[in-house]
Amino acid sequence: GSSNQLAPQPGPSAWPIGRAPLALLAAMAARVTRRSAVAAISVVLGVACSLWSSAFVGITSKGAAAQGAAPRTQLSAVMDPSGLSPGGPVVAYSDALASAAASQGESVPVTKDVMKVKSLFKDTAFLNELQFIVNNPTVSLVGKASGMVELMQPLESTVLPKFVTFLAKKKRLQALQPVVEEY
Repeated sequence: GSSNQLAPQPGPSAWPIGRAPLALLAAMAARVTRRSAVAAISVVLGVACSLWSSAFVGITSKGAAAQGAAPRTQLSAVMDPSGLSPGGPVVAYSDALASAAASQGESVPVTKDVMKVKSLFKDTAFLNELQFIVNNPTVSLVGKASGMVELMQPLESTVLPKFVTFLAKKKRLQALQPVVEEY
C-alpha cells in the first residue's frame, strides 16, 4: 500500500543548515517497513558513499603525475618470450659467480670451467660417480663439495672450486647444475 512508500523529500537545496545528508537518509530509511529495511540500508550506504567519495578521491585528479610524482619507465630488457625478467636464487648465484670471477680477474678461466661442468653434468660416467658422493649420508655438505671438485678436476680457475664450497655452506649444493646452466 501507500503506507510503505516514502513521502517526497525536499531536494539538496532545501536541506536545513547543519543537517548532514546521511541523517536525512537515515530518517527516510526509518520510515520503511521491516521487510525492505535491508534494501533501504544498502541504498543509504550506497548514497552516503557516493556523497563522500569526493572527500577521499580528488575529483580533478589525473593520477600520480598530477600530484607531482616522477614518471616511471618500464624496463625493456626481456630475456625470454614470456616477458618475465630472470630472478630467484639461481640467477643470484650465477651473478655472484660472474662477479667473483670478474673481481679476481678470472672471467675467462671461470667461463671455461663452467662450460666444462655443463658438459660433465651431461656425461653418464660423471653422473654415476657423482651420485656416490652426493648420496653418502655420512659426509657433510662441505665434504660433498670437495668430492665434487675433485671429480671435476682439472679446473683452470680458483674461483669455481671456492664457489662450489660456498654453495655447500649455504646448503645450495644441489643448485650447482642450474647455476652453471644459467651462467
